[in-house]
Amino acid sequence: MGDDHRGDEMPPEGAMCAEHPDDAALFVCERCGSYCCGRCFQPVHNRCSACLLRDPASAAPQVPWESEQGSALGRYFRTLGAAFSPMRTAPAFGRNDSDRARSFLMLSALPLACLAGVIPHTRTLLFSGYFQVSLVGQPSSEQIVLDVLRAMLVQVVLSGSELLILLLPFVSLVRAYAGPERRHAAVRVLFYRLWLLPGTMALSYIGVWALAAPDPEAPIGAATALILTARMVLPVFLVIAMASTARAACGLGRLMSMVVVMVPLTLLLFAQPVVQIGIEQLLPALSPEAMEAARPRS
Repeated sequence: MGDDHRGDEMPPEGAMCAEHPDDAALFVCERCGSYCCGRCFQPVHNRCSACLLRDPASAAPQVPWESEQGSALGRYFRTLGAAFSPMRTAPAFGRNDSDRARSFLMLSALPLACLAGVIPHTRTLLFSGYFQVSLVGQPSSEQIVLDVLRAMLVQVVLSGSELLILLLPFVSLVRAYAGPERRHAAVRVLFYRLWLLPGTMALSYIGVWALAAPDPEAPIGAATALILTARMVLPVFLVIAMASTARAACGLGRLMSMVVVMVPLTLLLFAQPVVQIGIEQLLPALSPEAMEAARPRS
């Protein structure tokens, strides 16, 4: 059978799955034309599992950042937008081009980490509601600049630790269960999607900075609820991207693709607060003036 078959073509009545002869065929692979049951067909990509594993990169559009078409800025923002279609774009990570993935990591996660670190980690500036900024004490211009640079560096270190905590076990597990030739897909998905973590932090801090100081007795406003929702939802796209890559680009089953993701996520859940507390110990303590100003008013 040729490559002109479509995944929405129905197999003939009574046809059985080519991979599982005891199961009735429900789909037709658009690449090889094989009859597939629900266990061995990938509906998002209209491919059977065998075709998807054999050539995962052909089942999804090329990562825009790696394309030669369009401006660099356009390819950059299209790659950011692709993060919100994690299942459809996952097979593209099956290509072996870690150099471009690494450059995108530096141009996406790094600036967002710098931005996300300014508000929570500075000690000479106080960010209050309605985009107000006030000085804490009487710092010189040089002290403010050094303080902001230190705050950025702190968040870069935190984001770097998040990358390592996710990357090392994820790549190791994919290598163990899917084979060494699939490990580049695990590396690439994190390089291209890690920006979601510092991006979520930057968005939430800027959103809080835009709002008035919260009244502890007042119900949560719509804007605050939206910020909290974004902070919870956006990292989910990273989790889906990792699981989809493990399945579509590395060939792992449904259960194992979740296992290789849950292990690094669990490590991150426990290790991230420890790393953050350790780094916070290196920062100067908040002054009484800053703590009083940051306290919610009733």
